[in-house]
Amino acid sequence: MEFVRERTKKLTELFESHQPYEGRIGQIYSVLVTEESRDHRYWVGHNKCYEQILILKDTNLLGCTIKVHIVSVARYYMIGEPFRFTMSSVISTQNIAFITGLALVSGLILMKIKLKL
Repeated sequence: MEFVRERTKKLTELFESHQPYEGRIGQIYSVLVTEESRDHRYWVGHNKCYEQILILKDTNLLGCTIKVHIVSVARYYMIGEPFRFTMSSVISTQNIAFITGLALVSGLILMKIKLKL
């Protein structure tokens, strides 16, 4: 019986140490916002790999595809902040950007950018 307890303890430690999103802080993802969280504090969205990303509610983003900057991670989800574009960060002398679509939502600029390198 002691062997079973020791094995269970080791498996529990292994499971609790698993952090699949470790190292993702600072990355930027395109996220489709699909629903509101159960506690009504976050928007729930998913990236291309269907990884769950929570975005603090401040504006109605339901149905929008936005760029988010990952600020924190947990075992089952990542937390992101909307990436805010400025025209100076989009257009430079080395990188000419052609903006093909633009929508302004409460100070957040959502745009499709086609880069010409």
